[in-house]
Amino acid sequence: MVSRYALNQIAAEFERVHYADKNPSSCGCVMRTMHSLPCACELSKYVLGSILLDSIYMFWRRLSFSDQGLSEPQVTIKEEMESISKRFEELDVCGKVTLKFGKLHTLIKTLCVLLQQRSTLKVHRRNR
Repeated sequence: MVSRYALNQIAAEFERVHYADKNPSSCGCVMRTMHSLPCACELSKYVLGSILLDSIYMFWRRLSFSDQGLSEPQVTIKEEMESISKRFEELDVCGKVTLKFGKLHTLIKTLCVLLQQRSTLKVHRRNR
């Protein structure tokens, strides 16, 4: 099993194969040197066949796609909302209006940003 990132890198490098065939010195073997993945000049050997798993560094092959041992942290705002609600009830009308349009607006914006970051993190985790 090979990581998606490594497969994407190999696919991008594979697009350079036809150019590297014409000019072998242009390869530079950057992919092999930097990521220990097959570079264009190596991939040209595999045009008609499969890429050998041994040509991919073990780091890219040691993967586990299971969720064992991983649990998503429980995130709640129940206590914060109760605190705000209690404070809101203690205020006079002017204070309630100020809190409602000032602090509550800031809180909602902050929550939206946090939820967006959390959503992005979940997408990032799935794409691994």
